[in-house]
Amino acid sequence: MNRQKAKFSNNKSKKIENKIAELTILSIFAFAIIMAFLSSISIQPNLTSIEFYFLLFAVVVFLYKPSRLFILRSIVYLFRITLSSVKTIFSTAFSFILKH
Repeated sequence: MNRQKAKFSNNKSKKIENKIAELTILSIFAFAIIMAFLSSISIQPNLTSIEFYFLLFAVVVFLYKPSRLFILRSIVYLFRITLSSVKTIFSTAFSFILKH
């Protein structure tokens, strides 16, 4: 029983290590893409600006499927909450107007 737990734990840690290595390699690749893109349009990249890191994040999200799915689901969730709130506010306001 303990061997199975150890094997499962070892397998799980290997998967996490593989994901971290994959994300690191992808981040380096995304950094190279951004540097090439910025230099091709003659923009001097500024590593201290937040825009650069936002662009890096966007490229990594676009290239890395698990993060792309997470971000997409988060955006859809926020959109649904916002739409539901707006619908509730307008329906409440409309029913209030009709009563008075």
